[in-house]
Amino acid sequence: MATFVTFCVFSSSRKNTLLALFFLSVSIPPLNAVLEQGKWTLNVDSELIKQQNYFPFSKTMFNNTMIDIKWLREECSPPVNLTISWYLRSCRCYEEASSLTPQKAKLYFDKNGVAKIGDSGYYITHIYNPIECHQHMAKNELAVSDLDKPKQLNQPVSRTTAKALSNVAETKDKSLLVVKEQKTKQDSVAQTWEDSPYMFIIRIISPNTESKWSISLEVSMWGPHQYMSASEWPLMIFYMVMCIIYVLLGVLWLALSACYWRDLLRIQFWIGGVIFLGMLEKAVYYAEFQSIRYDGFSVYGAVVFAEVLSAVKRTLARVLVIIASLGYGIVKPRLGALLHRVVGVGLLYLGFSVVEGILRVSSEWREMWIDECILAFSFLYYPAGHHVLVEAICQQSKVRLLVYFLQIT
Repeated sequence: MATFVTFCVFSSSRKNTLLALFFLSVSIPPLNAVLEQGKWTLNVDSELIKQQNYFPFSKTMFNNTMIDIKWLREECSPPVNLTISWYLRSCRCYEEASSLTPQKAKLYFDKNGVAKIGDSGYYITHIYNPIECHQHMAKNELAVSDLDKPKQLNQPVSRTTAKALSNVAETKDKSLLVVKEQKTKQDSVAQTWEDSPYMFIIRIISPNTESKWSISLEVSMWGPHQYMSASEWPLMIFYMVMCIIYVLLGVLWLALSACYWRDLLRIQFWIGGVIFLGMLEKAVYYAEFQSIRYDGFSVYGAVVFAEVLSAVKRTLARVLVIIASLGYGIVKPRLGALLHRVVGVGLLYLGFSVVEGILRVSSEWREMWIDECILAFSFLYYPAGHHVLVEAICQQSKVRLLVYFLQIT
């Protein structure tokens, strides 16, 4: 990023700057901030069952993750018979599991073949005997004492390929036998057999459509790292490391500020604010992942608060980049008429960033290229940054030159 911004500052052609902005935007993959939960509460009643019989759950799980179904409460007066079954399947494609809907779940349920040629995976189907729902049901009513063994998905292949796959399947089955022998929990119904995205579908059918009833089930997926998913475990480590880095960066910045306290500029105090906001942002994200790890679900308000903090930090950092490019505090004592433009760009960026962040944590939202748009706008409508660098060098101010390069990086 520092190399790219330096290129934009020193480039004399606006076309080259915009071209670099475009290539930077297409090279960064979009992010998805919807966190994977580890625990869900499924509420089903006689009215809902008339519209929907399939209830899907998807998560990226580690090997040996236990899937539990706990019976929480029931209102079945008079008693009613329910036919409950579930379907667990591993996927090679993350989108296949994450985009699962009740309509798609109906097509996947009890399916023993791959969705398309080239896919692979395993599945488990379990059908309970008809359960009579009455008052004071046991919490482990749906527990499976002897866990089912996964079966390989079928796919149309030639004889040579089929022989090779059978050898692989035999090797895989040996490892699966070891997994099956492990001790299970009281409410466990299934155990995963590899690190992979999984889809878990529960089907509930009531033959009696006239009776009024309602039940609540708790579905939880507990693995080697508690409720944390396999895809988000590295992210939690990343935010923990970033918290430590920001703390060290803050201490270093305070030490440098103490050494050069006579030459401190106003802009340097704001740089300290950016460091503090970054440390607070990473701490909130880390706490959110810890909540998912130990409680199984995320706190929506904490996620929104972290996104707002991130938006404020990024806004302040980019406004400081624009101010440093204009030479404020380095070669200019004040911005003058440009102050309103800088404030306007900052507020515009802040508004779009907050909206984009809330949308990303609320739904399957793809990240917009706000940074690149604002950066292109600033370089199109503000003086070139290389004039600031030249004047700073001419004045032979090492501190101001260092501040300028810190802003660029």
